[in-house]
Amino acid sequence: MSNKIRNVVLIILAIALIGMTIVYAALSQTLNITSTAKVKASTWDIHFANLSEATKVGGANVTTPPTLASTTISGLDVSLVKPGDSVSYTFDVVNNGSIDANLGTYTINTKGNGITCTDSSGSTTSSNATNVCNNLIFTLTYNTATTAAQTGTAISAGTAVAKNQKLKAGQTVKLKLTVTFNSAATSVPTSDVTISGLNSTLVYDQQ
Repeated sequence: MSNKIRNVVLIILAIALIGMTIVYAALSQTLNITSTAKVKASTWDIHFANLSEATKVGGANVTTPPTLASTTISGLDVSLVKPGDSVSYTFDVVNNGSIDANLGTYTINTKGNGITCTDSSGSTTSSNATNVCNNLIFTLTYNTATTAAQTGTAISAGTAVAKNQKLKAGQTVKLKLTVTFNSAATSVPTSDVTISGLNSTLVYDQQ
């Protein structure tokens, strides 16, 4: 092949390559997604408030009053003497934030599940210890009516606190904690019985 013919072929190939490049460019497409988002300012603040003085019934006495510290009520020590004796306190649970809350976890100790009765000899199985534990009533209830139920319907005063009850943003509910020596008890201990584990825990989650 002569140099003249070779040059012509090279020129043809160069033109073909340029044509391919132009075809590729014609089929190219760029897709872009752009967006913005905002997380609005909010507050999460659920706490105890307004712990009352004790309401005592019968021969009940308060040895040590409880202490309230925002998310904890602790230190309560009471003594009960006879059937029907009780000590109760009221307090508020306040949702001072901007997010609705749900009572996701709720526990209250009972006999055999957190509450222990021990007589003066150190026994938890004596007749004295058993009698006291069998007749101890430990409750947490609503002290006033509210509309914080999971269904949105009213909860009357005296209704037990339960899991999945709502606490709306800005809402306050008043609860009542009561320790009672059952009025139906048919006997009283012949020695002192110490009761431990009178505990309750409320864990609120965002709704």
